[in-house]
Amino acid sequence: MDKILIFIFIFFFFNVSANSNKHVHNSYDLLLALTNSKNGESIILESGVYVGNFVINKSINFISNGNVVLTSGGVGNILTIESSNVNVKGILFYNSGKDMSVSDSCIFINGSNVNIINNFFSECGFSLWSNESTCNYFFNNIFIGGFDDILSDRGNTLHLYRNINSVIADNFIINGRDGVYITNSNEVSINRNIFTNVRFGIHYMFSNKCNVVSNIVCDSMIGIAVMYSKYVDLINNFAYSNVTHGLFFRDVLYSRILRNKSLYNKDGVLFGDSYFNDVINNDIIKNNVGMKVYSGSDDNLVYDNNFISNNLQVQFLDNRKIVWNSNSIGNFWSNYVGWDLNFDGIGDKKFYVTNISDWILSSYPILKIMFNSPALVLLQKIENQFPSFRKFSIIDNYPLMRPIIW
Repeated sequence: MDKILIFIFIFFFFNVSANSNKHVHNSYDLLLALTNSKNGESIILESGVYVGNFVINKSINFISNGNVVLTSGGVGNILTIESSNVNVKGILFYNSGKDMSVSDSCIFINGSNVNIINNFFSECGFSLWSNESTCNYFFNNIFIGGFDDILSDRGNTLHLYRNINSVIADNFIINGRDGVYITNSNEVSINRNIFTNVRFGIHYMFSNKCNVVSNIVCDSMIGIAVMYSKYVDLINNFAYSNVTHGLFFRDVLYSRILRNKSLYNKDGVLFGDSYFNDVINNDIIKNNVGMKVYSGSDDNLVYDNNFISNNLQVQFLDNRKIVWNSNSIGNFWSNYVGWDLNFDGIGDKKFYVTNISDWILSSYPILKIMFNSPALVLLQKIENQFPSFRKFSIIDNYPLMRPIIW
């Protein structure tokens, strides 16, 4: 009797397992398989081109077995995911609709616990739109965005609206509007991605408790922008050769900007109306302006940063005094001229990061032709002799004599 039961169990197990995979070879097979699929099944797409507007409404695995292309022929979404616990792997998504008003996408997601892994996206409206979802994971995909001359006519590559606890990691993104656009979301992590030739590499709006770690953004309009957000960790990112800003912060609170590198941008970092942030261990090197600071950006902890060979180290557009140092350590400034008689690595005189000539040149750029003129040199000497004449400035009380290496 026991042997019979064991035999029945083995037969049932292998029979169910065999039926859990559905192999499809054409668009009709795929539509039929999606209609009749059950939770937990796998749909295996054999090599070929599949044309249609496909919908997943069960918890399934959606996997290629060979060279698989899905396309909607330029009309509507290619794949819409209306359920949770879905895996999509190894597929080339090509030529979705391009109507931005209805969010045409290669993949449009209305479910949670969706994993999009090892796929290729090209000629999409929005490559991937994740709508009001939780715990989605987008890993190791290649995204080639639109090439429209007008950036606003392109869709965002990854667009996340009201997402919670999702991860975007190890993707390559080129062209399109914004590489990743995140709005009204919480606890979204963007890690180890590469962005190039986009408007904003990473763009956060009204999103809190997020992490941006070890990304590279180059040759774009803006590298990484965080706006109207709180408790964001921006750590170990690399922004270089961007047209305007490497790192951009507007109305950002209680965030950590640590160990980032911003090189060869117009502005290395822009700070506006941002308070109570930690800006520590960053390299801001060879930008036109190292850091542009607008009004309402005091009460930030700024120290242990390297400001090296920027044409203008800091452009300060406020009418108050701001201190950039901790209780005992400031920043390294490649244009600091001072001495260290006790050899503690800290300059013996404070550094006025912005002076009257900086203010004049930033307020009246045409006067750059007088940069080394006797008149400006005289103004600087007067400012040093008569501190009351000094324009409001950023002050580093403990300037470092050597760059920080971490």
